[in-house]
Amino acid sequence: MKPKFRLEEHTGDYVMHCPEKWMAEKFCAFLDKAGRKWLSGRRYTNESNWWEHRENSCYKFNMGQCGSIDYYKNCEYIVLEFDDFDWNEETTMTKSDLKVGYVVKFRDGTLGMVMPDDEYGLITVNNDGTWINLSNVDDNMCFKTLNSSSCDIMEVYGRSKLPAMSIRIDEKHRDLLWKRKEAKKMTVSEISEIVSKYLGTDVEVEVVKEH
Repeated sequence: MKPKFRLEEHTGDYVMHCPEKWMAEKFCAFLDKAGRKWLSGRRYTNESNWWEHRENSCYKFNMGQCGSIDYYKNCEYIVLEFDDFDWNEETTMTKSDLKVGYVVKFRDGTLGMVMPDDEYGLITVNNDGTWINLSNVDDNMCFKTLNSSSCDIMEVYGRSKLPAMSIRIDEKHRDLLWKRKEAKKMTVSEISEIVSKYLGTDVEVEVVKEH
């Protein structure tokens, strides 16, 4: 089984070799989703720049640059091969995936850093001065008490790419590893409006209770 590619595990002099255009586009989409950008500040999804080096294209993803595989080999970079990794999107993330140094965002917008604790195992030290015992969080990263949904974990960020900033509780210089996806709640009138626009005629949705 091929391993998943994780940016936080490749923070040194790495480049990703993408010999085919679709690989380059897939990798650029992955970087964009993680919040990375080209050195110019442009989004990776705006352009892959694969045409510049074609089958020799390598992406220096920690610096937002690209070049030829021969150049990076001569500079003694570690060349990773796109095809050596599993690029299928992960649909779930559980509490066991949380690591010390990660930053999480709760439903109420509060940020917390995952830290070790002798008594509870793992806790989050939050940027509002509070802390949360992660043993009170289920494997699906929702708070176990129903009336405390504000403490549900909604986003997870990896460790800081800048050692000097590693203890700061913020999203800067961190890759977004996971974001909770939830079904959108809609009223009957909103559903009626959308269906009416789609069909081109007025539609009235009626809620019928089954017996």
